[in-house]
Amino acid sequence: MSRVLILYASKEGHTARIAHRLAGHLAQAGHQAEAAALTEVADDAPLDGYDAFVVGGSVHMGRHDKDLAAFVQDHLETLSRSPSAFFSVSMAQANPAEPNQAEAERYVDDFLEATGWAPDHVARFAGALTYTQYNWILRTVMKRIAATTGQSTDTTRDHVYTDWDQVAAFGEVIQHLATGQQRAAAKAPPAPGQAPPEEGDALAGRGPGSEGHARA
Repeated sequence: MSRVLILYASKEGHTARIAHRLAGHLAQAGHQAEAAALTEVADDAPLDGYDAFVVGGSVHMGRHDKDLAAFVQDHLETLSRSPSAFFSVSMAQANPAEPNQAEAERYVDDFLEATGWAPDHVARFAGALTYTQYNWILRTVMKRIAATTGQSTDTTRDHVYTDWDQVAAFGEVIQHLATGQQRAAAKAPPAPGQAPPEEGDALAGRGPGSEGHARA
């Protein structure tokens, strides 16, 4: 049994739901998974005792939570030497058009570049329009954005665009990371006559919205 910490930053609560869903998948597989909000964890909290780490955050106004980035920077050594994964939640991911997918990918790239972190695996999830939790100004802004990107403008209820099957698949990736299987696969030499895998091919989940990043 592996012990996994899933640390997340969530404003309206949807990223928290994804984090706890991941923890549930891991628990069902026999792992000990703890989903914790960034606000519940002290900046200098020790991260000893965990076999793997997952960090997740939502995108607001074109960026991830600055406190989440600061936490990653402060614990970069621990995250870098341990199996780790990152998931990003954005409404850009909800639109399959190439410009929107490129935007969602840029959010991830900016976060990883700013923190200097190179997680073993990255996933991008579509978020939710939680109109009922927005104040009047934010509700108006999000409605206008939704109108231009093809999402619902019905502000009387919330709209979830997350692909939960993709979340479940990411949970399976984390299981393998926690037990060291994927890292071992990434580092294993190719069989005689077999070409070495391209970067990230040893990791699962290379479909839309999810990228494997093998360590150099």
